[in-house]
Amino acid sequence: MNLRLILTGCLTLLILLPGFSQSWASLKKKGDEYAELGAYWEAAEYYYQAWKDKPNKLELAYKAGTYYGLVKDYAHAAECLEVVSHWNEPDKLCGLHYGRALKQSGQHAKAIPAFEAFLSSYSGNDASALKSAVDREIAGCQEAIAASGSQTPWRVLHAGNALNSKETDFSPAPFGKDVVYFSSTRDGMSKLFRSIQANGKWGKADLPESLPSSPDKHIANGSFTPDGNRFYYTVCEQNMDGNKLRTRCEVFVMSKSASGWSKGKRLPDYINLEGVNQTHPTAVVLNGTEYLFFSSDRPGGEGGMDIWFATRDANSNQLDYSLPETIGQVVNTMGDELAPFYDLTRGKLYFSSNGHVSIGGQDIYVLEGTPTSWGALSHPGEPLNSPADDLYFRLNATGDAGFISSNRLSPGNKIHTRDEDLFSISSNAIDHIVRGQVYDKMSRMPLTEARVNIYHITNGEKVMFNSMHSANGQYEFVVPNELEAYVLAEKFEYEPSSYKINYEEARGNSITHDFYLVTETMPDELPVAQLRTIRMWSGRKKPLINLSHKQNQSRPPGRNLRQLRQFKQNQNTRLKTRSLYRPNRHRSQLTVKKLPLRLIQSHLLPLRLQVKRSLLRKPHQQLKNTMPWLLKQRKPNWGKRSKK
Repeated sequence: MNLRLILTGCLTLLILLPGFSQSWASLKKKGDEYAELGAYWEAAEYYYQAWKDKPNKLELAYKAGTYYGLVKDYAHAAECLEVVSHWNEPDKLCGLHYGRALKQSGQHAKAIPAFEAFLSSYSGNDASALKSAVDREIAGCQEAIAASGSQTPWRVLHAGNALNSKETDFSPAPFGKDVVYFSSTRDGMSKLFRSIQANGKWGKADLPESLPSSPDKHIANGSFTPDGNRFYYTVCEQNMDGNKLRTRCEVFVMSKSASGWSKGKRLPDYINLEGVNQTHPTAVVLNGTEYLFFSSDRPGGEGGMDIWFATRDANSNQLDYSLPETIGQVVNTMGDELAPFYDLTRGKLYFSSNGHVSIGGQDIYVLEGTPTSWGALSHPGEPLNSPADDLYFRLNATGDAGFISSNRLSPGNKIHTRDEDLFSISSNAIDHIVRGQVYDKMSRMPLTEARVNIYHITNGEKVMFNSMHSANGQYEFVVPNELEAYVLAEKFEYEPSSYKINYEEARGNSITHDFYLVTETMPDELPVAQLRTIRMWSGRKKPLINLSHKQNQSRPPGRNLRQLRQFKQNQNTRLKTRSLYRPNRHRSQLTVKKLPLRLIQSHLLPLRLQVKRSLLRKPHQQLKNTMPWLLKQRKPNWGKRSKK
């Protein structure tokens, strides 16, 4: 197991365990030590605990929020930075960081006034340059609010645990329809993994022997050419630059022949410039020319990471690329443009950027046209994009499905934003609507405050992909076609109920299904039709009491022991309760057939017969399994009693 993971778990346990207390000063010291080592999440946790212990130390809140932001824990970052958003020391951009944390945690309405407050209070020399950046952030929040509820043609679902791990999983590279290669840090270093789909389920990811690996270098961001004969990938090394750990990446390529895959070759120096990064390579062939797109922070761009491309003769086996060219200002900004992918089917270039108007951080954008004639730029909305970071848009050979990588939240699968997971995407779904009402089965009245969840089945696993809290008992979901799914309705103190969706019959139509939930404990008043007969024996072959209720009766005649005694005295009988008090020696027999809970409570519990509530939810079956002597009519064993 990863030593860092073990130490992180022990650290969290020691911080949270009751009785383990440290002073805020010692917690701050630990945070400083972890920050110096580059363990930012551990540092943030220590600073956060120190700040909670010493709330007036705003420096602790600032440091916790800053390091939470570095590991993309947006919710915690917003919580910590809120108290220092007006603070100009030691960082005059606290207000900007706070607004971005709110935006990327999905709090768009709250982020707008935070950005506006920062603009009104900031007075630095770069105020004019920052104003355009902040205006872009506000425009992104407004776009997210205006587009709330609208959907793009793309369907996005969590890819499941067969592909994803607790670490970062990213850069998918589909090969055909049933194989996907991707990068993951699950083994401590970035490595290339592969998963094969069989019968609609992705298999466990493994390390392919034909692709490169290294024990001390990060290998990631692989992509195949459309014919599958060339494989581009990135090799990254980490080195200390003073007190900071720097990572530098270069692009390599492998070729496939009749004898198998060749050894990886580094691209020429004019592609892999010294001192800068080259990463996210992807290639496509147009009219006999191979276009290699990649992202780089080399000189000549607009700032940050920009998208570049180089060409070569697709029929040549040499690494004779042209000099790289920038794709232009339509795409590249002062921010970071990453993970380009050209879709031959649609004639569109997909990439991610945080320099354009976005609803989150890194959003996916689409540029129409070809490398010789680019067209308009568009910004897809949700669900392709989210408040978090969305990258690595990739399609399979047919162009109707693929993957993205995102650190977005996913109910039931992903509860934090600190790492990326793979999400499957599809464009050919015909959506249909599932709607209905949740009722109380007894009263036939709508149930308020019910929760309705909808699940899909991925690789045999139940995965929630939507949920709603219904104040009036009504629900409605948009469900993609060809998706094995079911709806579950639940409410406190009610038995849940589910409904499986038959998408073959739906085919874009609306489905109406109402739920009728049954309470876990029955009410005091029961319909007459649910009353049954109780027969009690107490040392006789004939029934001592026969409580048969007619249709016009609303309740059984006896509610407690006193009433039961009175009822039996009127029939000149004598109740022998001692056999019920001591069931091991003298066992009274009951005939129970779908016995209502209230009737059991009124006649058995007063006689001190211990019956658990959980056994009474489905009395007949559960009593049959757990207390069969209650259901059998046996002749009591009247042996000789000891004289005492």
